[in-house]
Order: sequence, then C-alpha cells, then structure tokens
Amino acid sequence: MHGSPSLRRAALEHTVNGLTLVGAMGATLLLAAWLIAGGQGVVLSLIVLAVTLVVATGLPPHLAMRLQRGVPVSPAEAPWLYAIAGRLSRRAGLEAIPQLYWLPQRRPNAVAVGTGSAAAIGLSDGLVRMLTRRELEGVLAHEVAHVAAGDTEWLRVTMGIAHVTRLTAVFGVIACTVVLLGGIGTVPVWAVLFLPLAPAGVTLLQLGFSRSREFAADLKAAELTGDPAGLASALGRIHAAFRPPWGLVGRLQPTVPAWLGTHPDPQERIERLLRHLPARRIVRGPSPDIPLWPTP
Repeated sequence: MHGSPSLRRAALEHTVNGLTLVGAMGATLLLAAWLIAGGQGVVLSLIVLAVTLVVATGLPPHLAMRLQRGVPVSPAEAPWLYAIAGRLSRRAGLEAIPQLYWLPQRRPNAVAVGTGSAAAIGLSDGLVRMLTRRELEGVLAHEVAHVAAGDTEWLRVTMGIAHVTRLTAVFGVIACTVVLLGGIGTVPVWAVLFLPLAPAGVTLLQLGFSRSREFAADLKAAELTGDPAGLASALGRIHAAFRPPWGLVGRLQPTVPAWLGTHPDPQERIERLLRHLPARRIVRGPSPDIPLWPTP
C-alpha cells in the first residue's frame, strides 16, 4: 500500500464524519415526519424516500457525459492516460477501468459518474493541457477514489433525503397553518419553528457531506499515488485558473462562504494533503511533458 497510516486514519475520519452527516439528515426527516403524524408519519416518509431513491436511479454514465458534450476516448487515443487510470483503478480495487471522456471545456474540470464496472471519468480539454503528468495523476486518483467509494450513489441518497424533507416540511407547515387558523387544535411552538427550518438545515448538512467526501477523496488519492504534493499542485493550479480578476471587477465579485459550497476551500485541501507526507516541490509553470489531448 502506497499510503501512510496517517492518510488512512484521516480518510476514515472523513468517512465517519460523512456518515454522521447523512444520519443527521435522516434524523431531521424522521423528526419532521413524526411531528406531523407520529409513527405513521415516520413510516410514510420512509416509504416515500424508498420510492424516490428507486425512481431517481440517475442517468447511465454515458448519458451523463453526453449531457456535458463528452466524447469517449479509447486506450489507443490516450495510452499513457489509460495506463495511469489502470494502475490507480487496480490499487483502488475497481473491477474495471472507468471509461475516460474528453470534455470540450476550456476551464479545468474533472468529473466522475457511476460506480463499479459502470463508471466514467470526464476530463476537460483545459485541464489536460494545463497539468503535468504528476498533477494529472493526482486528479485522476481523486476521481477514481470517488468511484471506489460509491460517492455518486451517496449523492443520490442525500439528494433524496433532502427532497423528501422539503416535501414533508411544506406539508407540515400547511397542516399547522390549517390547524391554527381553523381553531382545530394547538401546535407546539418548537414544531412551528422546526418545520420551516428543516429544509435549510438538511441542505447545510448535505453540503457538509459533499465537502467531507471531497476531503476523503483527496486523501484516498494521496494514498493511491503516494504523492499528495502532486494533487496539491494540481489543486493550486486549478484554483488559480478560477481566481477572480484583479481590479474593481474582482473586488466586486461576491465571495461564497466555504460552508455554503459543495467543495472545501482549495487552500485547506492543499494544506491537509501536504500534512501527510514529506514535503515535495510543487511544480508550477507550463507542462510540456503532456501530449495534447486527442481532439475528436
């Protein structure tokens, strides 16, 4: 195994943290349902959630990539890239190498969809042209880590919980309004306060879960490559590409707090990566060792 014990411990901590957040989301849903209809409400909410997860199976990987205008790339077109992906996939215990896709985007971007043998990883044209092989291996390892952890399925579960919680809360607020205005009975004050806030609370928990999975994928990627500095360098370069322009326009651009984002602060991700292995020089500048991505 290429990763250090500290990497594995940190990745486990983020996994436990993520599961705790999902549990908190589920508890919020069940509490909202119980406030409305007691035990019957809990059972009904679980049934609705199960149906939602079955219906919302998600798009097959090839269709998800097609929506982003992704074009499949064969091993013959990018043998060096498939060699890296194959090595990382074997280390991660995947049954098959994810299908690689070319995304016609100038901005650096990478995305993984699907799980197990039915998975795909899309890399934007701008990303492959920007990064060195070492950095690109770190990014690929990050996406392979998402596939190995089944993060696409976990995202579907959290989205399902959030959706059913919103429906439950809206129904509960309407029911409370009818009861109070119609003089049918009384409603506990804390229930009146909790139900309108439940959707926002679940959304914040969902965002926290997403950030936790990003941290876990970073650490798993460092374990797969044995080179956290490679991914750290890639994150720094990608973050620089998204940095607002200098001057008045840049200063006027709103800054979203980290706790409202699906991804953690890049600098925090970099610091956590470099904490686990001896420091290496972060490569900067052009990347002449990368052949141009084959343009379809």
